[in-house]
Amino acid sequence: MNEAKTIKIKYTSINKSINSLTSIFSNLTVKKHELSGSYGNSFVKVNFFNQIEGLQMNIIRAKFNVDVLLEDDDIKEKPLTIVRFCNKELVEDTFNKYYKFTDEKVSNISLFNRHTPLNLLIPKGEEIYLIGFQVNTNVLTQFSEDTWPELPELINFNLAWKHQLYGDLSIEEYFNDIFRLQETRIGKNGLMLSKALALLTHFFIQLSLQEEKSKMFDVIEENLKVMHKIKDALLERINNPPDIKSLALEFGISESGIHHNFKTIFGVPPIKFLQNSRLENARNLLIDTSTPITNIALDLGYNDSAHFSRSFRNKFGMSPSSYRNGRLL
Repeated sequence: MNEAKTIKIKYTSINKSINSLTSIFSNLTVKKHELSGSYGNSFVKVNFFNQIEGLQMNIIRAKFNVDVLLEDDDIKEKPLTIVRFCNKELVEDTFNKYYKFTDEKVSNISLFNRHTPLNLLIPKGEEIYLIGFQVNTNVLTQFSEDTWPELPELINFNLAWKHQLYGDLSIEEYFNDIFRLQETRIGKNGLMLSKALALLTHFFIQLSLQEEKSKMFDVIEENLKVMHKIKDALLERINNPPDIKSLALEFGISESGIHHNFKTIFGVPPIKFLQNSRLENARNLLIDTSTPITNIALDLGYNDSAHFSRSFRNKFGMSPSSYRNGRLL
């Protein structure tokens, strides 16, 4: 690997990143809550928010034409808890003292504190989606003391620690919604901020459930990876999905193992996951395209538009045409 350029995304002052970024993007544009730039096939877009006391966050979508090392701030404030969401699995490179992405597309969450920097190597040409939060731990524990008194023990102030976790389907939906909003104009900052807060809140809800029930960690790591591959297979073939028997043969796991592990990780059985994913895709197509509703139904694997309309109404409380018309007003 060539020596990586170093970019420091500062949660408190994005200006400290500008010199590094302008060496890649000469047309870098900086606004109050956003910076963006592009050069050829490479680009960067960062939205940053620090309006809430004790909480700072940034939302990053980027593809660089060089290897980039994304460094954590040298944080003096303590205690501080950091939560980072990204769209790929991370593994630690202990020799180089940074984390790097694998090819596994998962909802990866890193939870760590100021004593454990978690620097990321972003390879040349790799498109990454990343959402980071820095939370004053005193604020966090005060906010949760009535509902989760065990939290201070989990996020010990004085010791170095980190956890790598996988998000459930709700976390994936919040994550994807935030990056869809990043491309909008009207109301973008308010909507992104509210979605980001919902994402962080849902994560801590998930974490508290895992602590109480050891729910996620009953699944061994290898099965965890297989379930994410099965999820990807369902999404890639969403208009003509494989049945459970075919998936069991393809991935070398029993049908009962798929049902148990999939529901444990994602909160719903594979069939329900597929139904929800189809309807979420349909909702996005209704908003973002003018594709006829019948075509959307057929493209997503529904036998007819009537079946699609009933399913859509059951989930969203209105017909596809009413939803589209209401969003266009």
